[in-house]
Amino acid sequence: MKKRPLSLAFIWHMHQPWYKEPTMGEYLLPWVRLHGIKDYYEMADILRNFPQIHPTFNFAPSLLTQINDYIYGQAKDTHLKLSHISTKDLTQKDKEVILSTFFLGYLETMINPYPRYKELFDKYHRNETFNEQDLLDLQVWSNLSWFCHSFKERDDLIHSLISKGRNFTEEEKRRLLNKAKWILLKIIPEYKRLQDEGQVEISISPYYHPILPLLIDSSCAKEAEPGLKLPRNLLGAEDDAREQIRQAVRFYKGCFDRAPRGMWPSEGAVSSGIIPLIAQEGITWLASCEGILFRSLERKFDKRDLYRPYQLQMEGWNLSIVFRNRTLSDLISFSYSKWNAADAVKDLVGRLHHIHNQLGDDEDHLVTIILDGENPWEYYQNNGYDFLSLLYEALSHEGEIRTVTVSEYLEDNSPKEVIKKLHPGSWINQNFHAWIGHPEDNLAWECLYEARQCLLKFSEEKGKDASFKEAIENAWSQLFIAEGSDWFWWYGDEYHSEEDEIFDRLFREHLISVYKFIGISPPESLLQPIKKAKRGGTHYPTMARG
Repeated sequence: MKKRPLSLAFIWHMHQPWYKEPTMGEYLLPWVRLHGIKDYYEMADILRNFPQIHPTFNFAPSLLTQINDYIYGQAKDTHLKLSHISTKDLTQKDKEVILSTFFLGYLETMINPYPRYKELFDKYHRNETFNEQDLLDLQVWSNLSWFCHSFKERDDLIHSLISKGRNFTEEEKRRLLNKAKWILLKIIPEYKRLQDEGQVEISISPYYHPILPLLIDSSCAKEAEPGLKLPRNLLGAEDDAREQIRQAVRFYKGCFDRAPRGMWPSEGAVSSGIIPLIAQEGITWLASCEGILFRSLERKFDKRDLYRPYQLQMEGWNLSIVFRNRTLSDLISFSYSKWNAADAVKDLVGRLHHIHNQLGDDEDHLVTIILDGENPWEYYQNNGYDFLSLLYEALSHEGEIRTVTVSEYLEDNSPKEVIKKLHPGSWINQNFHAWIGHPEDNLAWECLYEARQCLLKFSEEKGKDASFKEAIENAWSQLFIAEGSDWFWWYGDEYHSEEDEIFDRLFREHLISVYKFIGISPPESLLQPIKKAKRGGTHYPTMARG
């Protein structure tokens, strides 16, 4: 009897921090827009060539909100504003910012392949003077290099500009920037089309990407890591967690005309306490990382355990859950970019066959690969297009491997084993150390706690007064933004970049806005940086974050 094919679920997680500054409404970093024209559109567009491939795309609603703001709300970031200005109208300050911030992207794949862009990069590092044409060419290339590979190949405008290479005109620059906005406009409709045609599933994360277990009960971090030092005051914001989930579901319905079935909790972070809140909003499946499974099973681990779904039963609520294969996911995230694309695909497919051969034929096994859907590709040649095309082509003709969305798999394979206590932790080391425990992290949680307590008190006192309704709603929106995982990620010793100060500033400005909306002076502590390791330099880094 022929062996059952191995089911393979890709979950591509799409997420960016909330870059919009609350006072003036300016985006302090350009990554939503730039990843939009490089990654978010192409990850959907490439599937036109591979109808047999059925991936799942997970979106943080706050990312889609920011994309819509660029399309409909006239959002601006410094890079975009300076790109629009005619070189003859640039001030000296404008020129300095352009020169220090317009070499965006990974040097080896996004600057070096383009002779004129590399020439300008070298010229800047030799401290040579830029004339007006140099500056115009730099304005164009700092946007042009971010266009997705498929557009570089088939779009007449993008292809012609790359072929021309230099001596661009202001009119060509204008057309280029309009093309970028056109791509942003196509992103959500393209995913909706793929969903409606049944080729992809779209799942969600909580609205502003908070770490749900830490919102609900921060003490669970000590269960995952007993020696961890926690903030003096623990948040205990179950209502906020519920609202972050509820807003995400509501937003999804507005975008995609149906209710979501799945969720990748922010950073794959789970605990038993989040299950009822998620299930109450109609979500039927979750995903997390394999280490969480290993620590949740109340028996000896078997090699087949990673390759099946489980049922979570907590407080009378049921959810299905699947677990990420860390090795395969990390190979795509961090290793295969250094390989020849064909060799990388051969290795990955070979590993899948090895897994298939090691498993019995008593059930339909599932391999789950979960990783960022945008950040790895700038380290690949041609933005990962070669790798993904070869991979999807190989999988399309595989008799022993079939790609499925998570819901497609679960429709035919209901979980048979129950997990009644879920180990609290994230995809990183099965704990929460990246977001809590360091003095900077803990200080940030203390600031969040104080702002929330102040807003709770004000809401209780003034909430019934209609004249305060809008102010209170705005204040809660700012607090929910400040609950996002990204601010805490950038505090502490683990992760450093030239963006640290910007994230510190944004976090504190959102909390300051909470106080301002309700007419209360913010505490002095919010006027001082939380991040102690100061970094000088530019408004955003010469090389984009990975």
